[in-house]
Amino acid sequence: LLAEARPDWPDAHEAVALTRGLDTLLPELEVDLAPLQEQAKSLETHLQRLKKQAKPVVPPEPVPTDMYR
Repeated sequence: LLAEARPDWPDAHEAVALTRGLDTLLPELEVDLAPLQEQAKSLETHLQRLKKQAKPVVPPEPVPTDMYR
């Protein structure tokens, strides 16, 4: 089982997809995906909110020195 993932961004929806795949492959196990889907949606909303609040990182302006005057 493989799911596409980005190392810099957690993807809870892919965790749901993997769990759904396991649920299909192992019929003797019954997994209720509703709580996991709800948490995935909540995590995604939280991360989007954090992304909007984050300030862009801008390198500081170089300090002029006497060498260039």
